[in-house]
Amino acid sequence: MKAYLSIVLLFLLSCQTFELTGAENRYQDNDKSDPLHSKNIYLLPAAETFGLNLFVWASLRYIMQADYARIGTRTMSNNLKTGFVWDTDDFWTNQFSHPYHGGLYFTLARSSGLNFWNSLVYPVGGSLMWELFMENEPPSINDFIVTPTSGIILGEITYRISSLIINDQKTGWARTWREIAAAAICPMHGFNRHVLGIKYNPHAPPSEHPFSATLSIGANGVFFDRKLSKREPHMFIGYGMEYGDLFSTGINNKPFDYFITSTDVILSRSNLIVEIFGSGMLWSKNMSFPGSDDGILGVFMDFDYLHNAIYKLSATSIGGKMFNTFSISRLVELSTAASLTGVVLGGTNSIRAEEELGRDYNLGPGLNTEIETAVTMSDIGSVYLKWQHYWLHTISGADADDLLMFITVGTSMKIVSDIRFNIEYIQYNRWAHYQDYPTKEKSNFAIRSYIGITL
Repeated sequence: MKAYLSIVLLFLLSCQTFELTGAENRYQDNDKSDPLHSKNIYLLPAAETFGLNLFVWASLRYIMQADYARIGTRTMSNNLKTGFVWDTDDFWTNQFSHPYHGGLYFTLARSSGLNFWNSLVYPVGGSLMWELFMENEPPSINDFIVTPTSGIILGEITYRISSLIINDQKTGWARTWREIAAAAICPMHGFNRHVLGIKYNPHAPPSEHPFSATLSIGANGVFFDRKLSKREPHMFIGYGMEYGDLFSTGINNKPFDYFITSTDVILSRSNLIVEIFGSGMLWSKNMSFPGSDDGILGVFMDFDYLHNAIYKLSATSIGGKMFNTFSISRLVELSTAASLTGVVLGGTNSIRAEEELGRDYNLGPGLNTEIETAVTMSDIGSVYLKWQHYWLHTISGADADDLLMFITVGTSMKIVSDIRFNIEYIQYNRWAHYQDYPTKEKSNFAIRSYIGITL
């Protein structure tokens, strides 16, 4: 286990050596008195990370009256003596709240002027401080892994989205609302803009990265145990974004110059379904199959989170993806994508883990494979297929190999220029191969229809 932690920590820290180029200033002229150009640029986010941990601890201790926030020199000493253990907090806390907290650490550094690679050490340090000193419970192995690795992905994506909003050259009330929206998406960016005085420069050029965003509204019907009689209707709300030009290596020269992200919320009276996905490119190279028009091979970092009444899945992974496009005719194009990524740490629900640990999910590393293809007809729409397969090997929980498969078949039809109608069939399959219990299989499917509006 120590070796596993060391590998993760070594990866994060070694990334610091790739690009030590100093500060990024997107909003101001090169004023040498600016704090972004001072020699304390690395100390500022360190102090802010320390302050953020104190603020969160004080809120838990004195406002929420949380027992685990009652700390002192004795609890800190005990934590150092006990060392790291696997904790049993609920799925939402461990697999989303901690990644979100890691994103706050990361964006403190990014919005202070540090580049992507220089910022990696701050979520590691912030998480280590929290686990060792800010709770009276033993430090958590899974939190220390998930907080920085997932936080990097969530942090960089929210930082870049907030930068897009701020960079739009608006004045007056439009500028005020954009400042509020940017701070809501990336709170630490908004905080540092006001604390450091990094105000909007009306002469700053707009973002060089193209992007598109889609808001989706519709209905989602879930059918349990593959039976049409066992169904439950849901309201579906989704937001998706593609940032950057996938096939342009001239632009994709920095981490996350290309990323895609989506957040879907599916509501009913008895079930809340939350799906969050983010994938950012770290490195890319033009590489295509014979006959393709465009092709690229890249290294990506992914964050997947699915939480509903039946399935729980989280995975933070890194690996390779390849994309290609083929012109079938003047009006028809075929696009393909394939990926194989290693899951640093993932989680999935398990009734056996709840019986053994009191925690209703297993944790462990694994692999994620995806294949996606789409046929697009100009001015008409597209037909698409996506296959995803996760394998997670339990290292904390009820010993098992968990296999999860998701298949999506859909079509998107153009109504007018920026509005499309989509209908999708989604198949969910889950196999849990336990070491000490019989194999458990679960499956269901959903039919989703919605209107997508390009913003």
